[in-house]
Amino acid sequence: MKKQVVIIGGGISGLTLLHQLKKKFVGRQDLQFLLLEKSHEVGGPIQTRRLAESLVEAGPNGFLDSKSAMVELIKDLGLESELIQADPVAKLRFVRVGSRLHAFPENPWALLRFAPLTITARLRIFGEFFIRKGANEEETVYEFGERRFGQGFAEYFLDPMVSGIFAGDAKELCLKSAFPDIYAMEQQHGSLFKALMALKKKKEKSQKGTLCSLKQGMGQLIETLDAQYQHNIQKTTEILGVHRSGNGYVIETSANKYFADQVFVSTPAASSAKILQTLDPNFTDLLNGVPYASIVVVAMAFQKNDFGQDPKGFGYLVPGRENSPVLGTLFSSNIFPNRCRDDQRLVQVMLGGQRHPGVLNWTDEELKGLAFDQLAELFQVNAAPKTLAIFRWPKAIPQYLRGHEKR
Repeated sequence: MKKQVVIIGGGISGLTLLHQLKKKFVGRQDLQFLLLEKSHEVGGPIQTRRLAESLVEAGPNGFLDSKSAMVELIKDLGLESELIQADPVAKLRFVRVGSRLHAFPENPWALLRFAPLTITARLRIFGEFFIRKGANEEETVYEFGERRFGQGFAEYFLDPMVSGIFAGDAKELCLKSAFPDIYAMEQQHGSLFKALMALKKKKEKSQKGTLCSLKQGMGQLIETLDAQYQHNIQKTTEILGVHRSGNGYVIETSANKYFADQVFVSTPAASSAKILQTLDPNFTDLLNGVPYASIVVVAMAFQKNDFGQDPKGFGYLVPGRENSPVLGTLFSSNIFPNRCRDDQRLVQVMLGGQRHPGVLNWTDEELKGLAFDQLAELFQVNAAPKTLAIFRWPKAIPQYLRGHEKR
């Protein structure tokens, strides 16, 4: 008798799980695998849209090659020849303060030249050597930064970093849950500077990695997985609930019921809570307790000569102290080749996040207006975009707030 394994959710987690199970149990005729996805396409927010002559990412723009599982997946799918690395110029990143961009310091000594910080704030950063390690496991990222490096560092560096990675609020995000490696470095060495010196002494390589993507965008990864496992994937199938049945489970949808010996749930927390509410109400409450930040992506392609000042580097982040709905902007055409024509510039403005959730409900014209005004002020843009695309993600990124680890 064949064993039925069902995966609920066709985002990157569900798709890679299906891939790994099929790889692990290749040749096993007694196992059947089925992935159920409620949307008409798999991949979740990993989508690449071909608009006019531009290649636009609706969600993630790439991945780090330091993540060995991703590199292995690329090899498994035969996509090695499609792999591309970010242009070295993209290493240059900025922080927006007022109407100016300031280069993000690439090393500790460059912090001494970071103009927005006062002389006192710059010197305070190096006092980190003498700060005792913390004992509060629920300390926020902001509290950690302020304690170890001072208020200026927390506001101009850690706060925008949290916005860029989590679209979150550094004053709310728990350091141990959001950045466990940083927490561990302090606990082990008592100082981040000392930890970095220890790594250098051991000649250990940085785990940062290089930002990579595929020639046809991140959507190429999803399209390849979809095509390879098309016989195991069923789309436009919304799950109403999962119920126990003997030694297995019954998965109820609007059209059918499916029996499964094993079920993997690979959906966002709130969706998982709805699916599993009949199995364990307490578990459902815990899942519903995980908040999410929303993000709006406004992608625009301009003629190169529409910019009075050509954007340089990767892009910029905006500290929360600026009280702007803009989280940051990517200069997409600087990062990877062939994202638009050579005589054009492609940019992606990220808005909303945990601090400004109302942006999600703005009209397209309001979103376009804010994004354009930001670029016009910084780069003297003097013409409307040739291509425009807006992507709304109501529940984009989970927020690891205080109590997350306990949950």
